[in-house]
Amino acid sequence: MTTANETDLLPWILGSSIILASVIAIVIVTAARMTSEPATHAAPSAAPKPEIQAAALPPIADQTTARPPLPRGQVWQCVAKGQPTFSDSPCSNSASVRQLSQVNRMDAVVVPVPAASYNWPVPEYTPSFPDPNTADSGNDSSFCKGLKAEVSSINERMRHGYSLPEGEVLRARLRKISDIQYERSCLR
Repeated sequence: MTTANETDLLPWILGSSIILASVIAIVIVTAARMTSEPATHAAPSAAPKPEIQAAALPPIADQTTARPPLPRGQVWQCVAKGQPTFSDSPCSNSASVRQLSQVNRMDAVVVPVPAASYNWPVPEYTPSFPDPNTADSGNDSSFCKGLKAEVSSINERMRHGYSLPEGEVLRARLRKISDIQYERSCLR
């Protein structure tokens, strides 16, 4: 074997070593967790005695001496680790009651719906779109002048407002005229 072949095997050897080490580490960690955790499927122990449960609850007298809730717009302010904190219950003996300022809010505004949409006035003229394929193909200069005139009339029509379907038709016609002008070398 040459050194070139040995260096080609090096990544494979290192990769498989890393994978093997990872699998061993996972097995060890899993085994350690299984031995340290108590068995959850063991038989349940006897129910706790009622006296122990009663002792875990705070006495009823402590619940009646608890402070009543603060009125609306007031909170408790405490300083914990140098940061002021606010709560609905006192967090230390040095807690003080703070009055909140009025909430800054705005009333909703109802936007009126227009009674009818504006209809653009129909222009007094209707441009005619002659078919450029019917023109005399022998006289390119007059044909190109006709195309330029048609482009001008379409642009003039589009300056006066149009509906969406009308605009699509006009733009399609402009694209077709542009293609014809390019084929006939009218764009000079």
